[in-house]
Amino acid sequence: MPKPKFRVGWFDKASHDCEAFSCGVAGTDRWFKASITDQVKTNRLRVWCAVDTEERAVGFYGLSAHSVGAETAPAQQG
Repeated sequence: MPKPKFRVGWFDKASHDCEAFSCGVAGTDRWFKASITDQVKTNRLRVWCAVDTEERAVGFYGLSAHSVGAETAPAQQG
């Protein structure tokens, strides 16, 4: 059986290479690279990360118990 191209598991900054990650949205890229570690450490966020065979991050899914009401969210742009 061939080895899978991707693996999904809990985010681990020590083992996942996030520097080359790019989803095409600069703000999301910055947040993923700079902020999630602190939010995971303080239990404000759970993150699952998809990595390739070289442990490079290729995708992620974050879950938080916090919410933003529609009336307080910024207007949609574009």
